[in-house]
Amino acid sequence: MGRRLQQMLENVRERCDHLTTWLRPEIKKALYIHWETDEVLRHQRLTNRANRASARLSKYTSGSATFIKTKVRWYVKS
Repeated sequence: MGRRLQQMLENVRERCDHLTTWLRPEIKKALYIHWETDEVLRHQRLTNRANRASARLSKYTSGSATFIKTKVRWYVKS
């Protein structure tokens, strides 16, 4: 999925209404229902959140470091 589309859907999921005026309200409502009721998506979201919050899993940078910087850091540690 393109990064731009991914960011747009993330804005919808986070309910940033001022950024989602391009999406029809009935489609937005259907997406909210789908994201809240789909067990696979719910489990994946909770797992991702736990991984980002875990201090001992330093490989999750949550966008704060580039891949190359992270790769160099892993290489130096090993």
